[in-house]
This record gives sequence, C-alpha cells and structure tokens, in this order.
Amino acid sequence: MSKTMGKHLVGLHEARKAFVASESSEKIRRALRKQVRPSDNQWKGPGTVIGQDNVVVFIRYGGTYVRVHECRILRDIDEQKDKKNKQQEKRVTLKEGLKTQNLNKNKAEHEVLYYDSDEEEDSHANNQSDNEQGESDNEVEGHESELGSQAGDSELDSNNPVNQGHESYEESRSGGDLELDNDNYEDTPVSEQSYEQATSVVHSRSVNSECNKALLLKKGPKKYRKPEDLKGNKLSIDLRTVDKLQDVKSDTDQDTEDDEESEEALFNEIDFCDARKAELENWKKHHVYQEVEDYGQSYVSTRWVYTIKEADNEIHRKARLVAKGFEEDCLDEIQKNSPTCDKQSLRLILSIIMQKKWSINSIDIKTAFLQGEKMQRKVHLRPPKEANANGKLWLLEKCVYGLADASFKWYEKVKKTLNECDGTESKVDPAVFYWYNSNGLAGVLAVHVDDFLWAGTNLFETEIISKIREKFSVGKEASESFKYLGLGLSHADDKIILSQTDYVEVLKTVSIDRKRPNDSQLSSVEQTVLRSKVGQLLWLAKQTRPSIAFDIAMIASKLKTSTIEDFKRVNKLLRKVRNDPVSLHFKDLREHVELLLYTDASFGNLPDGGSQGGFVIMLLGENGKINPITWQSKKIRRVVRSTLASEALALADGIDCATSLATLYNELVFNKCTTEGGITVRCVIDNKDLYEAVRSKKNVTEKRLRLEISCIKEMIQKGELTVHWIETKEQIANVLTKHGASAQNLLYCFETGLVNTVFMK
Repeated sequence: MSKTMGKHLVGLHEARKAFVASESSEKIRRALRKQVRPSDNQWKGPGTVIGQDNVVVFIRYGGTYVRVHECRILRDIDEQKDKKNKQQEKRVTLKEGLKTQNLNKNKAEHEVLYYDSDEEEDSHANNQSDNEQGESDNEVEGHESELGSQAGDSELDSNNPVNQGHESYEESRSGGDLELDNDNYEDTPVSEQSYEQATSVVHSRSVNSECNKALLLKKGPKKYRKPEDLKGNKLSIDLRTVDKLQDVKSDTDQDTEDDEESEEALFNEIDFCDARKAELENWKKHHVYQEVEDYGQSYVSTRWVYTIKEADNEIHRKARLVAKGFEEDCLDEIQKNSPTCDKQSLRLILSIIMQKKWSINSIDIKTAFLQGEKMQRKVHLRPPKEANANGKLWLLEKCVYGLADASFKWYEKVKKTLNECDGTESKVDPAVFYWYNSNGLAGVLAVHVDDFLWAGTNLFETEIISKIREKFSVGKEASESFKYLGLGLSHADDKIILSQTDYVEVLKTVSIDRKRPNDSQLSSVEQTVLRSKVGQLLWLAKQTRPSIAFDIAMIASKLKTSTIEDFKRVNKLLRKVRNDPVSLHFKDLREHVELLLYTDASFGNLPDGGSQGGFVIMLLGENGKINPITWQSKKIRRVVRSTLASEALALADGIDCATSLATLYNELVFNKCTTEGGITVRCVIDNKDLYEAVRSKKNVTEKRLRLEISCIKEMIQKGELTVHWIETKEQIANVLTKHGASAQNLLYCFETGLVNTVFMK
C-alpha cells in the first residue's frame, strides 16, 4: 500500500471517529433540550472540510462537526466581491474549472459554504434569467480569470484526503465528487466556445423546485427543467416570490354566502310597513303597556323581527316587536322554565286517541305571549320609532317576546285557564291536560307554547274547547290532516300517520370537492354548515327516523374535530332519508295493551372508549300489533368494565323511560298516577348473562351493578315488568348501538305495525 493511500485511510478513519463522537454528543444535547432546530434554507458557512465519505462531506462549522451531502456545499467567495460580478458568475463544473487553471498543488484544508439547496436553486435561477441576454466574450474571460485568481489563493496538498472544488448542478447531475488524489491529474485547457456550450443549458432554462429532488435522487435535473416560453396555465408557484395572497373561497363557502345574500335581498325588497302597524295594534289591543315619562329609568331596547310565510300561493308578511331581554340586570332571579309536551307523550296520546276513536284537532293562538299573565316586576321599554312615543317610555304590564320569563308567564295563563275549565294537569308531563267524567276519559289536550293539540268527545268540544276559544285570541284551527310542530299528522281510515315528508324534501346535500382528502380539516364556514346539517338530521332521527340515530350521534360527538369524511357521511345520510321515506303509524290496539321494551348495548365501541346504549319502546296490543312510542341512542352515562355492565345500564335506562310512560298511560286512561295495577312492561334483551343475573338470587361480581340489578329484580317481583331473552338477529334495537347494523327489522316493525311475539310463548 502506498504512503498516500495509507495517509488517506488513516485520515478518513480519524474523521469518521471524530464525527461520530461529536454527532452523538450533539444528539444528546438536543434530546435534553427536547428540540431539534429545523433547516431554515439559508447559507451557514464558512465551514472547514475535514474529510469525505462517498457523497457525504464532513465539515467543521463553529464548535461543532456536521455531515453534509456534497450537493449542499459551495465554495466560499470573497464577501467584498463586486455585486455585478456575483450576478454574472457562471456555474461550471469542478473538474472543468480545475483543468482550465491547471491546479495540481494546494495545501491544507479549504473552506466551503453549506446550505439548503432549495434556496440556492431559486436564487441562481433568477440570476441566470437576468444574465442570459447580452453577455460578451470579455465577460467570460474576466470571469475565468477571476476563478483562476481565487483558486490560486488556496492550495491542495497531495497528502490531503480532500481536494478543493466548486459544487454545481451539472456536477451533481453527472455524479462527480470531490477528488481525493491528484497525482495523475491531466491538464486539459477549455476554450471559450466549449465553455459557453457547457454553460448554455443552465442559462437558457429555468430550474423549478423539483430540480433539487432530481439532485438528491441522482436523476438528471434536465428532466425537471422547462423552457421559459412554455405556453399554458401555470399550476404551481413559489410562495416566496408572492407579495400578497388572496383567500379563495370553497364551493361550500360561496354557496352559503350566495344564500345569505339572496335572503337579505329578498327582505329588502318586501315592504313590512303594514306588518309593523298590525303588531303595534296588537300591543294596544291586549293592553301590554302604558306610557310613562322618561325620568332616566333603566330600560330595555327593542328590535323588529321579520318573517315571510307562503300559504295558498300568497306571501304573508309578519313583523314581531321583540324586547332585548338580555339587557336586564336581574336575569338570574327570573323564573324562565316553561314545560312543553314531550315527543313521547305526544305519540302516547295519539295511541290513546285511536283507542277512543276520536279525531285529532289543533288550535293556534295568535300573539300568545301578549295574552300571558300580568307582570309582578317593573320593566321599562324604549318604544320603536314607528310608535311615535315622543320621548316617552313604555311600562310593561304583560310579558312580551324577548323577555326571559315571557314563556313562563304564558304557561301560567294557559294552566290557569284550563284549570278554570275543569281540566287536570298531568303529574308526569305538566304540558298535558285531561278531563274526566263519569264515563271515563272525556278529552285530552297537549300544549306546546301556542300550539294546542286536542281530542275528545262531542260534549268536550262543546263545553271545553268553546271556552278556550273565548278566553284566548285563537288563530288557525285544523282537524284530521294538518301540521303540528313541523310534523305531518293525517287521520285517515283506521290509523293516524305521522311523517316528515315535506321536511325531508327540502333537505339538500352539500357539494364537496372530490379531490380533497378525507382527513382534511374543515373551514369555519364549512363547520357551520356541517353543524346545521347535523342538527337537521338529529331532529329527524328523534322524531321519525330511529334508524339513523346512532350514525348521526357519532358524527355529532366529534363536531369540533370534524373532517371532510364526516361531511361525506352526512351527505350519505341525507341521501338515505330522501330515498327511503319512513312514517309512523298509530292504530287501534284495543284495550288490553302492554309496553314492549327492546334494549341493547355495545361495549367500548365509541372512539373515546365509551359504550353506546339504546332502546325502543312500543305499545303492544293483540296479535302482535304495535304503535311506536319512543326510542333512544345514547352514550352510557359512565365507563363500564364489561358487556354485562353496559347491557344492564342500557336496560335500566329503558326501564326508567318505560316506567314514566306507563305512569302517564295509567293517569290518562285509568285516572291513577301509579304503576301498580295498570299497564305492564315487557323487557326484551339478547344478553344471556344479564338475563340470568336478573332471574338469579345471587349477586353479580361487580358491586357497582348490584344496585341497578336489584332495582330490576324488585320490579319483577312486584309484577310491574317481565324480562325475556331473544337471539341477537331478532333484536330490533341493534341499529341504535352499532355502526353498520341492519335496520330492516326496526323499519319493518314501524311500517307494518307488527312485531314477532314468539318470545312471549
């Protein structure tokens, strides 16, 4: 082995050893700081080259040693060099530069700049385009002489393992690296013509950002270069060269803004002058206020709320004068809650109406809040300019729209009036009133703010409903077929049909760019639109579509972190409800009825580790006929440790709801608010362990479940409920707890009004 090669190997070994030691030390320091400084795409030099291993160059930079790819270093140039000469500098290969200057001997170490190549590409691409035109032969000669003088200042030692050089794109493309031995170096001069030909490719083309990728992969950058006169649309751009960026709205954002603008334009074109006058007349008619002088009292301001309703091919304008109740200081001391009829109570009432063979009717109360009870506190109102109050204030005598206790005062008025008409308020649902006579139940009325739904005997209509018409300012009345709370009610033949067909028809999917990845985050406008669509589907699922309850509940549980994938799922559900209409049917089940409860649970199937529980409650008559009453798909209230625990808690929730419905049924039909001696509850489950646990006298191992199961056992012993086991394939509550579960059994049951009662035999 020659001395030169020996020195080279020794130097290379020592360089590797020193670099590994320093790099390990640097990694430890970075780990202790828990941070790694990222590349900032800027020049770092100067640094001193201490060795090279293939394409990896070892450099001493400051007090540390770094390892750099050879395409990311550049020879140091004098900082005081003229700016014009910098711009005119030609990119030449290392070997050609060395051959031109006949550099055979240099000493010691040499310095280089190391950098991030993306930054260098952009800067040199700009310089090349600026200097492409008008370069003379003298400039080339001057540039060559300058390179020669710079190269002459540095020396190469034949014993040094690393030679000095100037990195370029052409060298990286050709795979050239720094010379390690110059003993056999040939001096071949380069003419001006050949020099220009060698550099013409670089000057006549622009280098895009993909060129760096070609260098790192040892592919020719010529593949990624494109002529400057290339025609067509530019699909990519270097953001570092852009001064200002404009926010481009997505299709969803644009559609939302267009809808808002069209709605605003519609309201601006319609004159609400007559509607405002009618509203002010209603205030005077119902003696809502009295004018008082303004002595600096605290007051609440007002605003107008406009609505447009289309009926019978006519547009009805409506203006509502609303008080800004949030401006009051005593909101915490005001009674705000007012009961409304629950949806499960409404369905139970419809079943009772069919049992009694009554017809359904509705009453709408006009300006309901203005007819409420008188106020016990003083509230001053600043009148609107249309009232021409001449600087006076209004002292309210009744609650108006916008005040925190307006709905409560209205409910007090309704309750007082119905009690005066010999009505009885339900203890289970305070928004349900019923009337009894010697023959039993004579009539029932459900209250939801200013919408009343009632049914009863002819005598009930003559004596009770007529009084209600006298006490209140009644608006529109309907019977047999009408809309109530957005639900379509139709009484035809021997059944009542409850549907949301009109509501489903107006539901629209949202356009989404198919190229967007599923995990991409939503913009603020898209999140608002998604919340709106989720709210629409949630209301639909609670009213008439239990088959989508679990799917939409899962989407609603992660609205804060929603993605495009969630938007696609919502669109899928929207198409599903539009293509598969569902309605609820209520029939006459005769007098011997029971409450049928199906419960199911899934252990740990939620993203956060929680468990989902669900149940379906129906009114069961003879021969398996049923009327749907209520359903629920809900996360179990606590973390459970077993399938038995999740099934037991789901059963407990279902029994709790069924007990409430049984009490309401007994109160309305038998005039006794109790579960004893009235309607019974049948529970159907598909978990064998739970079935054995509620029938056995032994306690379960999990102590937290003992209380729940003990309560169920006690109700079984009293005869208030029975528990049955069925196979999983017959469990109709399966779709309420599992994603992808079939809803055919549930939908068939609701559509036909029949259920399989083999388990009862």
